[in-house]
Amino acid sequence: MNQGQVESGEQQQTQLAVQGEQERERLAKEERQRQVEEADRAEKQRQAEEAERKREAEVERKQAEEDRERLPEEERRRLAEQKRERQTEEKRQTEEKRQTEEKRQTEEKRQTEEKKQTEQAQFDADDIQETHTSKGQKYLAKAQSDRASLASLWNLDGKRPYKRKPKPPRGIGAARKENDRKRITQINLGEAIEPVIQGQAEKDQVELGMQTYTLLNNANSLAIDAADSATPYSDQQADAQKVPINFKICERGAWRPELTLLVDPSEPLAVEEVKRRAIKYMRKYGGGIQIYDTNFRKLKPQTCFEDVTADGTNTILLIPESERDGIEFPDAPGMHNESQAESAASQPNLASNSRVEQDDERARKMGRTWRNAYRGPR
Repeated sequence: MNQGQVESGEQQQTQLAVQGEQERERLAKEERQRQVEEADRAEKQRQAEEAERKREAEVERKQAEEDRERLPEEERRRLAEQKRERQTEEKRQTEEKRQTEEKRQTEEKRQTEEKKQTEQAQFDADDIQETHTSKGQKYLAKAQSDRASLASLWNLDGKRPYKRKPKPPRGIGAARKENDRKRITQINLGEAIEPVIQGQAEKDQVELGMQTYTLLNNANSLAIDAADSATPYSDQQADAQKVPINFKICERGAWRPELTLLVDPSEPLAVEEVKRRAIKYMRKYGGGIQIYDTNFRKLKPQTCFEDVTADGTNTILLIPESERDGIEFPDAPGMHNESQAESAASQPNLASNSRVEQDDERARKMGRTWRNAYRGPR
């Protein structure tokens, strides 16, 4: 009994499975048929829309042909002319835009080039390009690639670099301008006193120092008198306020004039120029050069003008590091960096012409200092 029930149950399950499979096949067939019908409808709709667009395009074409046929010949020519003018105007505007852009780019390039040239010219002007002469030998005081080598500053060939000289102005206007220009007599004080010092090298050093300063004062007086006699009264007043600041550099044991500036103490810009020149010289030789006064007191660029005008010498000495061993400073090594007050207490002031006679030790130091300054160490 139980076995019969089991068999009947299995038959029912088999029938249900067959019926389910048949139902799934029927549903799948209906789905495929529905998709085919939808695809046919979509294709028919697309064909209908395409036919409608073609019909509308054909209608528009026919309408345009009818309108064109209705327009007179002159109207068609006018419309064609307007179309050509419009195209020509568009081309012209495009060409103008292109030319404007090219001009702008060219102008930017020109301005950039001018700016570079101006900066280069200013840099070259700041650099010292003067050619100096010392004991019959010419050289160019210009920064070299090897700043640490002092010998590279000399022009061993003795050739002066070529420079094109500007043509002098001509005509009545140029003559008036030349007459109105201030006339200043320039005297090379170093060359003026050098023969005297060399001729009296074996004499008393104290007397030599006094004579040297006398010559300096006389030369300054001659220069001032010559300038006063050649300039109007207003120019004399202006020149009387200016102070000559002399830069001298020690090279190979010899002193040579490097630069002379006429400075008006009442003009801050002129005083600032002296400070700028001092800093420039110190930087030019890679920081291996220091500035001193004639008493070999170390100066600072910020106060060098006030220091040299206060002692009356108006001279700034440029001493490279390689020349320091050949110069006898008034104090022990390393002591020349002290303040001016301490240095002045241990060394006499060589700029004073009305001082009283110093003791033997001060006189010996003063003579040795001037011998080293103008002849170099023995």
